Amino acid sequence: MTLLQMMYIMEIYQQGSMNKAAQAMFISQSTISSAIKAVESELGISVFYRGNKGIIPTEEGNELIAQIKPIVEQSQKVARHYEDKNSAGTVRLSVSTQRYPFCTKAFVEFMKLHPEQRQNLQFKECELDKVIRDVSGRQSELGIVFVSPTTEKYMKKLFSSYGVVFSELKPIRPRVFLRKGHPLSGQKEIELAQLRDYPIMAYEKSDTSAFSFSEEVALRDKYSFDKIIIISDRASFYSIVANSDAVTTGTGIIPEGYADDRVMTIPIKEEQEVMKIGYIKLQDVPLSDNANEYIEMLGGILDEYD
Repeated sequence: MTLLQMMYIMEIYQQGSMNKAAQAMFISQSTISSAIKAVESELGISVFYRGNKGIIPTEEGNELIAQIKPIVEQSQKVARHYEDKNSAGTVRLSVSTQRYPFCTKAFVEFMKLHPEQRQNLQFKECELDKVIRDVSGRQSELGIVFVSPTTEKYMKKLFSSYGVVFSELKPIRPRVFLRKGHPLSGQKEIELAQLRDYPIMAYEKSDTSAFSFSEEVALRDKYSFDKIIIISDRASFYSIVANSDAVTTGTGIIPEGYADDRVMTIPIKEEQEVMKIGYIKLQDVPLSDNANEYIEMLGGILDEYD
């Protein structure tokens, strides 16, 4: 078994999908599938099987993954060491985040602080579980996420299982996103029950049963809604809200210039769980100066909002 085959196996395990793993590694699905079949033939085992939640390791597969994981991680560490050594003077930063425009603003401000230097930067908006996998798999140094009092205990166990730790930046009171001119736009506060008359927008999740991953914190387990719109990206979110009566909930933090000017937010009236915005990183691995600089910028942006 080659190191490349080991990397394929780990990527499939982290992505939970043969197709997503192939896309992440910029190869065809047939290539990665053939590589796994070759490993299974060589070792005389079955590594994965397809379940209701995607590609899942078999018992033999879990045993193999436990053995090859430190090998793959060490090879990545060696590669990064020489990559960093050969790119002295290059500004490096990798961030994965849930879909928050204030994270984008902090990233742009970071870029502006280093205009004359070479830059190797990465910024990805994705689902919470993908943010966790990115940081755990060292694809991103930082992950920006939120936890709530209801999910905090579960999320801490999940973070621990992935070898990452969470640090809170700011508690945020949830707000309703809606268009200016919406029937509810003149209110100072909005009751959740009032939202039942309008289409509710929610970001798609790879596991629809994982409510702890939901970004619409105020809507979980509160009311049933007759009209639900599932979206996958922030551009669609703003376009639909700005041009219809659809609503959703979230942090409500919209930095000027980083969203549609036709969209506004209003606090939710009921006493709600706060959204604890923070970052995750690998446990026992210190952050780089650039990552700390980004976190400082992000904290400054969050502090501008009550």
